[in-house]
Amino acid sequence: MSGRGSLLSGASLFEVAPAHIDVGDRIGFLHEDKAAALGRLMAVDGQRDPIKLVANPKNPDKPWKLVVGMHRTIGAQLEDIKLWALEVSGKPEDLADLRRRRTCIAARWRRSNGRSSRPRWCRRRRSGSPASMAG
Repeated sequence: MSGRGSLLSGASLFEVAPAHIDVGDRIGFLHEDKAAALGRLMAVDGQRDPIKLVANPKNPDKPWKLVVGMHRTIGAQLEDIKLWALEVSGKPEDLADLRRRRTCIAARWRRSNGRSSRPRWCRRRRSGSPASMAG
């Protein structure tokens, strides 16, 4: 991230209806079965990890824009339950980096597909430069 502080510093936790969230364009694919399963788990056991949102003042019908948590949001819609969310703020590139990092973490859980099936932008050195494709 280009900023020095965490995007989560000063974040506030609140409850929100999925109908008030603009999902927008996403990096990853939507796996409807995963969203339905997460929604059912949240309805029964509660939500463990809050989604991350930014204020969306340009759209009064959907005053929040999703940064992280697409499957949880869709699952909550399917189950007609509210979500716990953190309001984050930061530069657009930092928010995009937070989304990419979360997507890469999720991709690591899909080890059965092998390293080559993960998005190339997940394979970067810590400095941010592209890693070689070998290894």
